[in-house]
Amino acid sequence: MPICVCEYCGKAFNNFGVDLCPECSKLIEESYIKARRYIYQNSKTSDFASIIEATGITEKALSYLINKDRILVSNRLNGAHRCRACGKETTGGALCDQCAAKILAEKLTEKNAEARKSAGKKTVVPISYNDD
Repeated sequence: MPICVCEYCGKAFNNFGVDLCPECSKLIEESYIKARRYIYQNSKTSDFASIIEATGITEKALSYLINKDRILVSNRLNGAHRCRACGKETTGGALCDQCAAKILAEKLTEKNAEARKSAGKKTVVPISYNDD
């Protein structure tokens, strides 16, 4: 059983296939349920500050959920989350919609080029025989 570091609190723990220690995993799941319930009930007025105020979850927990793309929120404190590629404000996640689409298009182009290249190659099957 490998030991790893919790990505939320930084404590070492026995890894069971997740990146959070059991305490933080429970905290994050409870925070997610509270935030999700609030967002569904108040979809028009749910921004970062109102979720924190109404649910009592911490900024750190809500930021973690946003960064992991489990929740999308507008009007995040300290400015919106920024796109890692262009620096534009996003509602959550690492990339804005335009950069995500651009990267996806590049990946598809590369995949299609590789498929065309491999389709041009002929497969050679060795002939086998028995020496009986």
